[in-house]
Amino acid sequence: MNSDCVFHYIRYACYFYQPSKPNKKKITELIKAIPFFMTEEDQTILFDIIVKNPIHCYYDKAETMNEYGYLLYKKFTTVKKDHIKEYNEYKSEIYPKDEMYKQRRAHNLFFICIVLLIFFYIYKIK
Repeated sequence: MNSDCVFHYIRYACYFYQPSKPNKKKITELIKAIPFFMTEEDQTILFDIIVKNPIHCYYDKAETMNEYGYLLYKKFTTVKKDHIKEYNEYKSEIYPKDEMYKQRRAHNLFFICIVLLIFFYIYKIK
């Protein structure tokens, strides 16, 4: 499997991670299993990175899990001598959708407030 796909999957798994005892166990199993979906050479590289950077140091908070996903990505791409995205660029592949959702939600709330004010005004006129 292409390493970009694997790290895209890791990015989303870390982004939606919610710390709890069962989730800590499942994310640990997931991270340990991910190298098996890569080529043999990439598998060895990623497995060594995971062994040197154990997940239990990061899985207590969702934000540190995002940092862990980036750490795996950064170390892997450093070994492969590929172009490394900065952390903000790495995060921006997920976060713009959140910003768009927040903006759309704010517009919807504003519209609802305007409609309620119009109904209130009409009710007061009568």
